[in-house]
Amino acid sequence: MKNDSSKPTSYAMSSGKEKARRKMPLKIVLRRLPAAMTWEQLETQLSPIPEFEFSEFVAAKSSEGISFSRVYFVFMKDDDAIAFKERFHGYVFVDDKGDKFFLIFPKLKFVDD
Repeated sequence: MKNDSSKPTSYAMSSGKEKARRKMPLKIVLRRLPAAMTWEQLETQLSPIPEFEFSEFVAAKSSEGISFSRVYFVFMKDDDAIAFKERFHGYVFVDDKGDKFFLIFPKLKFVDD
């Protein structure tokens, strides 16, 4: 769904019998995570993770020299996305070799279907 205006497009979400309207949800992308990190390790470090509509963990490809893992989240509530960003902005991940990876959020993005 694209809209010519700069405001996000709305869409209907179905929850049982009710339909609720909300602006497009915020997508959070965590990039430059340690290459050897697994979803389970990430989940442990970020726990508790707010309820989300969507997540995708992309493991680093060892064949690509310098590579990083990444994860995408679309949280159920925008307030949870904002709180997550505030909680983890500047967070330091340390891999099994002792290398540090700093988590920085450039800005939150609305999901554009």
